[in-house]
Amino acid sequence: MIMTKNLSRTLILTAAALTLGAGAAYAQDRMNAKIPFSFRITGTELPAGNYTVAPLASGSAMLFRNVETGKGAAVLVRNPASSANGAPRLVFICGGGGCSLASLWFSADRGWEFRSEPRLKDIEKERLATIYGHRSKGQ
Repeated sequence: MIMTKNLSRTLILTAAALTLGAGAAYAQDRMNAKIPFSFRITGTELPAGNYTVAPLASGSAMLFRNVETGKGAAVLVRNPASSANGAPRLVFICGGGGCSLASLWFSADRGWEFRSEPRLKDIEKERLATIYGHRSKGQ
């Protein structure tokens, strides 16, 4: 009986430690960026402004939150990517119809690419806009 209690206690403490460790890893991936134009993610138009970008607890989505208004939107992360450039940054595809999120990078080995929303007409030229952010400590 005592051995069963000790085993249960050990398993509970191990699970708690793993959960806290995973949360700490996600908390390290947090970025602040000043985005000087309105943009679209997941069908939501967000205004220009200062944004905090951070993973949600599960790590399967990123939350963009406007620092001034507190409003934001989440985008699912599905396509991990890597890059030689380790700077935290957001990359947008822009054209006459506006800009949409193309990729998000916390570091060279922590990045995701997104399917951009089709907003450009065939005759429009698209361009990439890169916004560099800076890492911030999680709250």
